[in-house]
Amino acid sequence: MLEAVADEVQSLPDGFQALETWLQAFVRYADTKRSLLSELHEAFERNPDLKVQLRERLLAAAGRVLDRAKADGRVRDDLTGADLLQLVGGMCMSATATLPQNERLLSYVLAGIRAD
Repeated sequence: MLEAVADEVQSLPDGFQALETWLQAFVRYADTKRSLLSELHEAFERNPDLKVQLRERLLAAAGRVLDRAKADGRVRDDLTGADLLQLVGGMCMSATATLPQNERLLSYVLAGIRAD
């Protein structure tokens, strides 16, 4: 799903808008999967390669969108896809966070990664 969104947002005229739209989709997607997290952790324990494969696919999707925003000069050059996923993924994994809170936190992340 997030891979498809990464492809779809490439048609947006602005790289930062594409990144923002993809990250909003990421936050919403993570919220819908919160109830499946314990099952997902169990699946990762049974099949560690699954975790690696999913992370690589997610990093590739994030990288496509992030690279475009960087090319447009809209995002800090020192930000990596792994950094971005740690920032956003970490907040989404909180058991107590709500969707409105994560959407607000995302606005802080977006403000912090903008190029000066």
